[in-house]
Amino acid sequence: MANLSPREELIRIQKQIFKKNQRIIDDSIFVSEKGFHDYEQKYHRHIRKYKKPASLLELKWAIEDAQWIYMGDYHTNRQSQRAFLRVLKMMITRTDHFFICLEFLQKKHQKHVDKFLRNRISKKTFLKSINLRKDFYFDLWENFEPIFDFARYYQ
Repeated sequence: MANLSPREELIRIQKQIFKKNQRIIDDSIFVSEKGFHDYEQKYHRHIRKYKKPASLLELKWAIEDAQWIYMGDYHTNRQSQRAFLRVLKMMITRTDHFFICLEFLQKKHQKHVDKFLRNRISKKTFLKSINLRKDFYFDLWENFEPIFDFARYYQ
């Protein structure tokens, strides 16, 4: 294998991880949801067009034109959450009309999220309410706290 740049090596590693995770996911699916196959085919058609990472300017243009923005996340990789926070900071310079959705928390905890974001409960109470220490194998709060700080600040 030729000498790869650090970025190329990272992409190679991420592709290996993706393929391994895809095998695990494929092996765990016993029943497909209606329409998922069509969605998956469309996804694969779009990712085949991948050529290079977008520039910061291209990302800003795409954000301005987008109705929805989905970002993948490796919960245990702090850079995932930092990248998401950078996108949020880009968005807030353009508009203050957007929602943040995280699959980090279960829907049943939304009332606690709302109270925390409105400063009606403390961080300690919030973390206890969502069972962070009990329900999560890794302590991920440190990775996600800046996103919650952003949401609290900008309402």
